[in-house]
Amino acid sequence: MKGRQLPLNIELEHAAIHACLKGELATDQLHIEELSKTGQAIFKAIVGLGGKGKSPSTKAVLLSASEFHGGDVGDLRTYMKAVNESDMPEIEEVLETLARKRAINAVVNEATDQIATGDYSLLGIKDLVDKTASPKNRLVPLRDRMGKKITPPVGVHIPSLPSVNRELNGIYGVVVIQGEPAAGKSTLGLQIGVSISVERPVLYYDFEQGEEVMAWHINEMFAGNRAKIDRYTENLYVRHTLGTLERDLGMLKVPSLVVVDSIQKVSHSISHKRETIDSVVHKLEALKKYGHHVIFISEKGRASYGNPSMSGSKETGEIEYAGDAVYDVMKVSEDTSELWVVKNRHYKFTGMLTTLVRENSWRFREAGRSSNRID
Repeated sequence: MKGRQLPLNIELEHAAIHACLKGELATDQLHIEELSKTGQAIFKAIVGLGGKGKSPSTKAVLLSASEFHGGDVGDLRTYMKAVNESDMPEIEEVLETLARKRAINAVVNEATDQIATGDYSLLGIKDLVDKTASPKNRLVPLRDRMGKKITPPVGVHIPSLPSVNRELNGIYGVVVIQGEPAAGKSTLGLQIGVSISVERPVLYYDFEQGEEVMAWHINEMFAGNRAKIDRYTENLYVRHTLGTLERDLGMLKVPSLVVVDSIQKVSHSISHKRETIDSVVHKLEALKKYGHHVIFISEKGRASYGNPSMSGSKETGEIEYAGDAVYDVMKVSEDTSELWVVKNRHYKFTGMLTTLVRENSWRFREAGRSSNRID
């Protein structure tokens, strides 16, 4: 006997219809019996309008769906509004959730048949349920998790720092930018954050300046060019406490860059300073699993002044342990600093990477380049 179909939750249904509408999900990958009555009418319209060479308009879908829908046309409009406003997740996520729903449906129907005939055991039903476990929760060999093409980790490229893009493939994972006082570590961190903000959201947790001071630094960076200032601050968010981190990332809903300036300033406790810093480092390091990148601006201890050193960060060694890359900004003169790579977890290069020349108090360019193009 053919068992009943468990309906999709409405958020998944909207996401799946959205994906079909945009051509991201083939219509034969969605089963019409899984959908609500209104969803079925919309789905039939999308299928009927397929093959026209482009995604059908909302108006065309509504007009066609009204022929299949016996209820209020207002239901169709409300449904399509929800579809168009839905956050469409990665298509792999939609497909995996659909597959899991169908696996659960098959188990429910099979278990129902076994119970109806009396030919069942609790262990047998448990085995059926275990089959529906998400692939992410199963013990799967790495071979089966890897794609056909294996590529190195790719970070976010920085237009103003081609050497970092070339040797380290951009900013990836956790990056530590350390330096002595006035070496330029905060200048470099802010410049990287501002530069990347046109590609993805940047959450800048500032423990050294006020918001007005940061705004002035960015004004200096762009020499007062208001059009550029507006462009590069549209996706830049400044906070002064990490207590809002999870909520901030939740509101952004996309992989972001998190900058902490400086990591030593996150704790005001003298007796528990190291423990607090270690806890924050571990918490932010875990963000890599969700596609976020993190920059720690870090003060150097006096013992490491004058020399580029992987173990130079003040207070705790957990900072450099967490870093996928550690940069040491070494001041050479009033307007010049050297950028050293003292740790590089994913690529071979270590050593003096490039010379940074100040174009103004809050902007570097690489030596040998006539202009520092942040944009």
